Amino acid sequence: DLWDVLLISDIIEDSPTVKFLSDKVILNRYDIIKHKTTINPYMHLPKTEDDFYQKLGSKRRSDIKVKIKRLSEEHKLSYFEVVDKSYLNEYFDIFVNLHRILWNERGLPGMFKRKSFLDFHKTVAFCFFEKDWLKLYFFNIDDIPVASLYGFKYKDKFYYYQSGFNPKWKAYGAGKLLIVHTVTEAIKTNLKEYDFLRGDADYKYQFTNKSRHNLEILITKNDFKCKAYIFKKRLGKSFKNILKDMLPQDIVGRVKKIRDHITLR
Repeated sequence: DLWDVLLISDIIEDSPTVKFLSDKVILNRYDIIKHKTTINPYMHLPKTEDDFYQKLGSKRRSDIKVKIKRLSEEHKLSYFEVVDKSYLNEYFDIFVNLHRILWNERGLPGMFKRKSFLDFHKTVAFCFFEKDWLKLYFFNIDDIPVASLYGFKYKDKFYYYQSGFNPKWKAYGAGKLLIVHTVTEAIKTNLKEYDFLRGDADYKYQFTNKSRHNLEILITKNDFKCKAYIFKKRLGKSFKNILKDMLPQDIVGRVKKIRDHITLR
């Protein structure tokens, strides 16, 4: 009697939580609706770095080598991972700044525009650091951080959460070179999977052709009030689909990008 509707968003479709909830719903005679939402690209990690580069294909391997060669001829290159807690606050701020610079260049504020959201992630970062789950990487050119990647390691998986880079170095692929580094680091530590998480941004598919969906799960009581709620929700989705079909594709794409990278996170 304490609730009528339970809405759970962004559960990966192969999560054991999905089966657990389904079993409980059947047992207690509730109604359940599962709806696929956003796409999560991911890749199974090979056993060696050589295998990873082979899977990239000759064109991408060559592109990576050329970019590194061009940069190293004129600059000092290095990678850095935060492994000392005393540096975490300083370098988390550097990561956030690189993220903001990138998104401001695109005319958007980025994820961390709200102080409350930034404070939440700083708290998470310190908590995950203590548990050895946090992964905060940087790519430095001439000892200056130009790209950063914020992710998590849990059990045998690496989760890519967010990133940022200085657009000045975009032509050199600074952000992608850092992704390559984090993949090879994951392989060295015997992780089995690299999850790019929510969003089907093009750069993710430069590393993998695999993806799965997140689910939105709606659990309701089997009564008239709840059935009316479900009808209203379905009607709203139908209207959104009609609107999507009417809008120009460039606008739909821009809205989707904002939704995937900012609003939903």
